[in-house]
Formats: sequence, C-alpha cells, structure tokens
Amino acid sequence: MIISILIPIFLALVVVPGIVMLLQARKRMRQGNPVRTDYRILYSFGKYIVPFGILVTIVFFVLQIPFYAGLPLLALGLLYLVIGRINRRKWQ
Repeated sequence: MIISILIPIFLALVVVPGIVMLLQARKRMRQGNPVRTDYRILYSFGKYIVPFGILVTIVFFVLQIPFYAGLPLLALGLLYLVIGRINRRKWQ
C-alpha cells in the first residue's frame, strides 16, 4: 500500500525534474554554452541535507520504522559536502 503512494511521489520529485534538467543541459550544449557546476551550491546542499538525514534516521528509529530510509539522505549529503569541499577553488 505504501509503495503505491511512494512511486508517484518519487516520479514527481526525482524523475520528472531530472528529465527537464537533462533536456535543458542538452539545449545549452547545442548552443555552445556548456553547463558549469557550481560547487558552492553542492556544498550548501550537503550542509543542509546531512542534518536532515540524521534527523530522519533518528525519528524513524524511534518510531520503529525501518530507519535505513534516512541513510540515503545522509550519504547524499556527505557526498555533496565532499565534492563541494574538494572543488573549493572552483567556487563561483
């Protein structure tokens, strides 16, 4: 039951915006204006996603819900932090 609710939410929040961003990036590449990564934004996202991932993990653990649902958020946040920090000299 819960899976049938989560699939449309996942599609709406992840897949559709991903396709839109991919199409926009392709259009910019064809125009000769390549997409540049803003590493400071990645670092900022990571800075906010890590505490949220920790909070979700703790709340799920306390409520006896499988708490591994917060671990992907935590991992994504840590990944963004590391990528942003490594490329600090390229911040815009």
